[in-house]
Amino acid sequence: LYSFEDVFCSLEGSASFALCQQPGFRTSSTHGLLILSRKGLSDKTEFTYNDNETVLTTRGYLSAMVEDIGRVFCTHLSTYLLGESLYFGPTQFSNYAEDQTYQANLLFSAAAEATAKLKSPYSVLIAGDMNHGPKIGDRILARFPSVYNLALAHGYADPYIGLSIEESAAQCTFCYESLNPLTAGYVNGNQTYEGVAIDRVYVPKKDLSRVIRTQRLYDSPVVFENQSVYLSDHYAVLLEYLTGVSYEELLNDWRSAFAEWKQKFEDFTNNKC
Repeated sequence: LYSFEDVFCSLEGSASFALCQQPGFRTSSTHGLLILSRKGLSDKTEFTYNDNETVLTTRGYLSAMVEDIGRVFCTHLSTYLLGESLYFGPTQFSNYAEDQTYQANLLFSAAAEATAKLKSPYSVLIAGDMNHGPKIGDRILARFPSVYNLALAHGYADPYIGLSIEESAAQCTFCYESLNPLTAGYVNGNQTYEGVAIDRVYVPKKDLSRVIRTQRLYDSPVVFENQSVYLSDHYAVLLEYLTGVSYEELLNDWRSAFAEWKQKFEDFTNNKC
């Protein structure tokens, strides 16, 4: 679950994993994605990344125009499964990194097209389980860092990690820990690391001034049917985001108006003299 303002991007797995494992089976067009919003949604779209592949789990994105915010993308990029294959037939990819790079390029191309159609103060935000992230010191293990760098190269920032990866205090969102039974024992030989930070909301770098704060959520169990359970094997990332015109935009507009008034005054004074 990825939350910003009044919008939520939710990811769910297939209802029947055993069925998905049958050779030749493809989960039709079901991505397990959901956008919930207290604000109005319009111009909703759905896209499948690997439409011509026979895959274990279909990957794609949802997007919608959200009132007062702009275009929101909700996605779940390909994961890394040690010793497992996502494909049951011929594929154009030789590894998971190639697959996710392909998906990320499609995603950020769509985001660029959406950005070109928007006017200030609207923005394009991308939320979801990205399944990629940087290495942070000796705490957080990297996963497909080249794809993370690709996102930054497309003009996006990751407020949860911050601008300085080396100084980031971000926590893992998929953690190698014993407290959460959904991830207990999932260490992949990396017992010294807390886990990976692969869940996030990407924000355009130009709109970073709109970010109020980010926070990891739902990292404690809840009581459900008299049992203490974790909501997911991943923890959520909250982004508080300032909608409407930002302070910097107001300041720039004021500066432009003042410069225009000053020029007109100088022209008037020179002509009068």
